[in-house]
Parts: sequence; structure tokens; C-alpha cells
Amino acid sequence: MKKIFTLTLLAILGMSSAWADEVTMKHSLTTTANMKADGSNEAETFGLDASAWSVTADKGASTNAPGLNKAGDFRLYGNANGGNTITVSSLTGATITSIAMTFNGASYSNASVTVEGNAVSGTDGNFAINSSSFTIGNGNASNIQVRISQIVITYTAGTSDNKQTTTVVLSDDYVTKATPGKDATLALPTATVKAGDATVAGATVTWSSSDESLAKINGSNIELVNPTEGGIVTITASYAGDDTYRQSSASYKLSVYKGYFTLAEMLKDVTNGDEKWNKGVMVSYWGIIEQQSMTSAVLQVVYANGQNTYINDGQNSMLLYGSNLGLTTGQLITSDLENGQKGAIYGTLKVYNGLPEFEVSKDDIEFTVYGDGPTPTPTEITIDKLGENVNGYLTIKDAEYVSANVKNLVFKVGETEFAVYNQWGMNIDDLVAGAKYTLTGMGSKYKENYQLYLISFVKTADPTGISAVKAAAAVQNGTIYNLAGQVVNRGYKGLVIINGKKVVMK
Repeated sequence: MKKIFTLTLLAILGMSSAWADEVTMKHSLTTTANMKADGSNEAETFGLDASAWSVTADKGASTNAPGLNKAGDFRLYGNANGGNTITVSSLTGATITSIAMTFNGASYSNASVTVEGNAVSGTDGNFAINSSSFTIGNGNASNIQVRISQIVITYTAGTSDNKQTTTVVLSDDYVTKATPGKDATLALPTATVKAGDATVAGATVTWSSSDESLAKINGSNIELVNPTEGGIVTITASYAGDDTYRQSSASYKLSVYKGYFTLAEMLKDVTNGDEKWNKGVMVSYWGIIEQQSMTSAVLQVVYANGQNTYINDGQNSMLLYGSNLGLTTGQLITSDLENGQKGAIYGTLKVYNGLPEFEVSKDDIEFTVYGDGPTPTPTEITIDKLGENVNGYLTIKDAEYVSANVKNLVFKVGETEFAVYNQWGMNIDDLVAGAKYTLTGMGSKYKENYQLYLISFVKTADPTGISAVKAAAAVQNGTIYNLAGQVVNRGYKGLVIINGKKVVMK
């Protein structure tokens, strides 16, 4: 368990000496932008001397890197699987004794601070550091931002200012995403210690992992540990320095995912009732139909609209939730890549209001388009089978239209009513109360209720029996109906039907 360090402000002041100094970390950009978050030193962006300070950013599991607002503050995005972080380090051997953060409002103040991997407690933005480096992050497990106007860093000068500053440079061949079960071990990148442009002869580094329950260092490799939940690990190469050269380090993030070969495995777990799925778990999907030979499946995109993309492996369906994924209805996709390599889809598997979904981004889909398949064919079901076909491409026949409330529609088969949701804004003006339709859509769930996301409808029968008599009478007597087939009075405003014709009432 990580240690929690607590130090009062009085103790902080007691540590400071007469030769303590301070520097303020604050940017002065006139336009809004984002940090690079590529491992480079961005100290100058915050008005710091890049030869004395290092400021590096990491976007974590968030979509965007830390932001720089033109108003003068900077923001850290949050994410359930780890949000933005910014690491500040002294390059001159200085000891940072404390920091004081000014937040842009109380609602943006939930910042986390760690020193050498250990959480540090603080009050009103004041934290004791007692180290040459610290990391600030977003302490929210949601998308709430942390916004900081400035950070005042108090430090004491190092005792070895005559030493040469060093940097650790990592080769760019390191892996940032991996899954135990497919990836047993990963090779560590090459780490070179430099003083300026020159390589420090004989310099060696020590590798470490921030979470050995997910990834362990084993010689020149990273040994992955099979997780029940995924997570993000920081892999660090540290140079201890000597009488001539100062210490330095470099690190990168490794996302370790819980792996699944089939959609059936994913669906079995995500619907098992464990509350962790409400928050979401970092998982990867490999699309393998024969695990021993690593034979890939060919899946079809059965429907894609906006942020909803549905894939099917011939037996099961899954909703990929994300913007601009680049997949279109009818495409065939596979995890087979060039040179015999296998790809995967990485993301967060979760249950959102009862609906299983795989939240992904375009950059995390390594599957390739195999080609265009036959036009997807919906599976015909009866309404009692909706619960067995969540996220499936479905058709329901002989569904009688009852009513509508904005996007919430009610149909019935026999005397049993069921919900249809107009998820993608289909034009429903032509629906007639009492008429029967063949409905096509995607199986869905909202909390405890199963429903159909509407894609299309085709009328198969006009209103009959009492409904037909009422409809005929309405044509003759001037009864006013709204577009949901409900009787309204003459004070109603909007598009209505009178004597079989559409009329706008103002």
C-alpha cells in the first residue's frame, strides 16, 4: 500500500531555511492550447528556466492533454481510468520543500499530488514535497476538470551545482498498450544518459514500475501480470548520477488491459452484476475464434450511426461507443494485420444505465477493414425476446403503434406494450395510432427496461375495428388529432390532423 505523507504548514515553514528560494509556475499564453504531453520539457511554457526545471505532461486515459487557457490558468482533465498529470522536477539538484497551488474556483480544486509514487496530503492547495520532483493530477474519477492559476514552488539550492545536468533519452520503440495472455513480456526500450548532446560514458539506469500488480521489471523485459481489472503503469528509467553528473530520469505510460478473445466472454462478464462495470474496466478485444492457432474472426458492422457502432461476430453483438470511429454499416473487419501481426480494440467495457457498451476511440481500434459484406439482415424476434438480444440488429412484426412522447414511443403486440426509443431522430410523422408496423432497430436497455432503438418502420396494416370506426368518424366530424394520434382541443398549437389533413394551428 502506498504511504500517505502528512505535514502541517508549520512543519513546512520549519524546513525552509534562510537561503530558500521560490519560483512561480504560470503560463502567459494569449490563446487556448494544449500541452504536448510527448515527454518533452515544457518548462518555458510556464515561465520556468528549462535548464533548471523540467515540466512534462501526460494525458493519462483522457482524450486531451492538459490544457492551457488563454485566461491564464491550466486545466487537468479527469477520467475514471486515470486523468491528466504534470510532473515538475529540478534539474539542478534542488530540494523542493513545498508547493502552493491557486485554483480557479473551489469546484476545480480536487488535485492530487504524489512524490516518488506516494500520495501527499495537503490543505487549501499547500503541499509539503521534500523531494526534487512532484506530480500533480486530477483527483476526480469523472470528467470534472481541475483548473490551476499558478503554482508557487519553494526550494533550497542543491549542494552540487557544479555538476553537469543530465537527461535520460528513451528510444521510441516502447509499447504503450498491452494485454496479458497475448503479450507475455515486453522489451524495455533503450535508455541513454546524456549531458547536453554527449552520451555519458558508462552511465547505467535502473528501471522501475509504479504498479507491480500489473507489470514487473524482469531484467531487460516487462513481465505482465494478468489483472482482474486493467490499469495504467508508469515505467521509469532512473540515473542516480555521480560526482560529475546530476541524477535524471525518464518515464512513459503503459496501459495494461484485461484481455478478451471473444464477444461472448466480454458479455458474460459485463452482465454478471458486479458494480465495477458501472464505472468501467480497461479491456481489449482480440476477435479470435481459435485461441490455440490465434485464428481471427471476421466481424460485420451491422449498423453505424453517430456515436453508436454495432459489430457482430456471427453469434453475439457489441456496441462500440465513440465519436468518428471510421466504421460504416456493412463493413467486414478483422484483427489480422500485416506480417502476421494481430490487432485489438482497446477501451473501457462498462454498463451504462443497464446497457452494455465498449467505449473506444478511433486511435484504439487496430482492426482492419476486410471488405464490404452482404447487406446486414436483422433477426426477427418476438417482444419477449428483447432481453436476450441487447445490441442485436432486430426486426419485430405486427407492432401496433400506440403513442409518442418526444422520442419515447409505445407499441404493442397483442395486449403487451413495449418501448421503442427514437435514438437517431427518425421521421415519425407518418405513424398512425392503431396501425400495425414492421419495426427494425437495435436491441437496447434502459435501467431495468428492454426496448428497441428505432431504425425504420413499414406499415403493414391500417387501423381496424373500433380504431377504424373512430378514425372514420374523425374524418367526418372535424376531431383534432396531434401527430401521436391523441385528441387535442382547438387551443392546441402546432401541426395537427383535421379531417384527414395536416394543418398548422397557431
